[in-house]
Amino acid sequence: MIVYALAILLFLVGLYGVLVKRNLFKILIGLSIMEYAINLLFSLIGYRSGGVPPILTESMKQPVTMVDPIPQALVLTAIVIGLEPRPCWPPLALGFTRNTTRST
Repeated sequence: MIVYALAILLFLVGLYGVLVKRNLFKILIGLSIMEYAINLLFSLIGYRSGGVPPILTESMKQPVTMVDPIPQALVLTAIVIGLEPRPCWPPLALGFTRNTTRST
């Protein structure tokens, strides 16, 4: 139960960075922290204590506790999709900052 609270605390740290900070780079870091916290929470939801990988074999005669593979697949997809635009953020943020803070 404490790990769920820590994931929510991590999300709140990222939310603090988004809402309070004025620097665009710090806001982007806050968004990344929030994304990691949500991925962590989804991974924790799918975890079962004492669970085995969800691979059925012929030797399994009795039912066993398995981890839920759906949250793991969703987190893996979210990580891949979330990492794609991240290299574009710093140049865009730098260009935005230069264009909006230019003195005339």
